[in-house]
Amino acid sequence: FDRGLSSFPNAQLKIWLKASPYARAVRRCGQLAAQGVHRPFKQVLDEHVKREALDKRRRVMPADIVPIDTSFLSIEEVFEVISNKLVNTSSSVQ
Repeated sequence: FDRGLSSFPNAQLKIWLKASPYARAVRRCGQLAAQGVHRPFKQVLDEHVKREALDKRRRVMPADIVPIDTSFLSIEEVFEVISNKLVNTSSSVQ
C-alpha cells in the first residue's frame, strides 16, 4: 500500500489488496508456468512466507485503508468487492 498512498494520498477510498502467502505462491507458480518456467512450489511458498514476515515488521497500516483479502477471490469478485466499497464510500461522503 505504500505506493498507492504516495500516489493518491487524498483518495476517497484507499484499498490494500492482500492474500495469504499460500495463495500468492499458487498464483506465482501459475504465472511462471505460463512463461514456461518451472520452480518448485515449496521454494516459491517459502519466498512468500519470508516476504510476509519482513513486511509485517515494517508495515504500519494507516487507519483509513480498507484491506481486502483476495486469497480465495477471482478477479471478478475482487472487482465487485471494490465496486461495492466505492459505492458505499461515495454514498457516505455525499
